[in-house]
Amino acid sequence: MPAFVSTGNGGPGYGTTTAPNGGTLLKGGASTSYGSSTYWELVGPDQFTYGAIQPWSNRGPSGLGDVDPDIVCVGAWGFGSTPLNRAMNGQGAYDLFGGTSMSSPLCAGIAALVYDSFQEAHGRWPTWQEATDTLNNSGQALGYNVLAQGAGNADALRSTAIAAGEATYMTPSQWQVGDYRGTDYP
Repeated sequence: MPAFVSTGNGGPGYGTTTAPNGGTLLKGGASTSYGSSTYWELVGPDQFTYGAIQPWSNRGPSGLGDVDPDIVCVGAWGFGSTPLNRAMNGQGAYDLFGGTSMSSPLCAGIAALVYDSFQEAHGRWPTWQEATDTLNNSGQALGYNVLAQGAGNADALRSTAIAAGEATYMTPSQWQVGDYRGTDYP
């Protein structure tokens, strides 16, 4: 399974993505889910915003020249679980949460669904490339450039449909121009 790491919360400038980087790591950035509660925000349904890139979510390129983030998930004021010893009962064990520390685990959860769907449909686990391509192809464009949104906002339903062979996708999902061992790739 791809390892997810957060891009960090030091944006909005370009080239602000943080280590670790490269290899088989996938980096998750933060998109918004404002207005899902009146707990912190006094907003009505007409003011609800979803799927904007959070200004403090770090942006690429990475120090290695990679596109970062690879994909974004909700990382600004979505609901998440809270420890029971803080809530004192299971009924209230949730709270609003924000940060790329929220978006990266959410992306990893979608990746787990991809693995399960792929294995059920194909009788084997997906390779790293298949899983990465599936996740990146599921991204819903948010209207930002690739260095802010990567492949877009991860879509669990589309990801599992691709993994099950019910939707099309392109591979490889990313292409980096340059040279490798003396061969140029335009």
